[in-house]
Amino acid sequence: MAVGWVVSNEPFFEPVKKYMNSLKFRYSDGKVGSDEGTPRWLYVGDWNIRPNTTSGSSEDVFRFGYPYLVNSYPLRYEGVIPNPDIQWETAHKRDFGVETGFFKDQLKINFDYFTEDRSNIFMSGTDIVLPAYFGAKPVSANRGEVQMHGWEFELNFSRTTTGGFNYWLNHSWTFAIDKIIERGDPELKPAYQKQAGYQIDQPRETINQTGSPMLTWNEIYNSVQGNDNSELLPGDFTCVDYNSDGIIDQNDNIPYGYPSRPQYTYAPSAGVSYKNLSANVRFYGVYNVEGEAGTYAGTYSNQFTILFPRDLERSWSPELGLLSDAIQPGIRFITSSTSGAIPTSRAYLKLQHAEIGYNIAAPFVKRLGVTRFRITLGGDNLILWSDMTEDLDADRPTVQTNTRRTYPKMRRYNLGISLGF
Repeated sequence: MAVGWVVSNEPFFEPVKKYMNSLKFRYSDGKVGSDEGTPRWLYVGDWNIRPNTTSGSSEDVFRFGYPYLVNSYPLRYEGVIPNPDIQWETAHKRDFGVETGFFKDQLKINFDYFTEDRSNIFMSGTDIVLPAYFGAKPVSANRGEVQMHGWEFELNFSRTTTGGFNYWLNHSWTFAIDKIIERGDPELKPAYQKQAGYQIDQPRETINQTGSPMLTWNEIYNSVQGNDNSELLPGDFTCVDYNSDGIIDQNDNIPYGYPSRPQYTYAPSAGVSYKNLSANVRFYGVYNVEGEAGTYAGTYSNQFTILFPRDLERSWSPELGLLSDAIQPGIRFITSSTSGAIPTSRAYLKLQHAEIGYNIAAPFVKRLGVTRFRITLGGDNLILWSDMTEDLDADRPTVQTNTRRTYPKMRRYNLGISLGF
């Protein structure tokens, strides 16, 4: 369902008509469904048969009679437990929008606020936690629920002077965040360990205590340690014993940082043109996003590892001694640091595209029968502003096995000629 209302000749609109020439409200409300990712035939059960084997071998069958040599019956046990209630996932989407135009549509400002409530999300049995006395593997079911909301802002400005000089500016800005409502968390699990209440794929890490690294063995012996401390060295940070049980383990992992999907994206662009000459630039940026591995191990041991200059500057070393202001543990060979997570923002802004062009209107062009002759010089991915240690600004990162390195976006320059006849 979609509803729109355009304000034109309403009496209350008269005072602002001098500046605002259009105002439109939009509202849409609807439901969509999807079965993508849901296996077929989950509503059909089956039985597994473990066949009989030769006498004397290891087998898991029922045997009847003495001396258990022949006439044994194979073991039959329930396989997939059917779920006749498997159904599509459902998404209830709502959108409220406002479109405005000012100064004879030289300036346009649009804003949308949207929500999405997803229910009956399919959960595989491997993602569902049940007590052991259930007696079987958990059954796949539609148990998940997620809520999402956000907004989109768009600004367009364009003006042409009386002398024929045209300039324009566009900017789009988007925010979107989701929250898990239900994902089969055990009832007695601590709230910080549950999926509910946090974003999808929320990172969880052990964090470091504030201050400098542990500089002496005495500091190490007097700190809270983990189950295996064989690789604990001076230069490591003291981790936070979040649940205060006297040991550092996976139960001290807490929600930390942002998922790999950015909450905010923005894309400003601008351009100018005068007679036969024109130029434009387009930027793209993201923030509130985490992309690199959360835990910094500081381990370098094979041909796949890369030592970044930034790591050398941020890591503790014996030469720094007590004056260390390092935010990363000491670099070591082969062994792994036991320190917690290091902030690894993937926020960036890049000059995604720039182009300058010129229309040639020389007499010989018309004699060739060409109505349009244009030369352009442009480039893509020209400049990147970011604190990332790796090139992780790819639209869809691809990670090579064993290296955890993302292939960087290539910088390209283009020289083009376009003809019109």
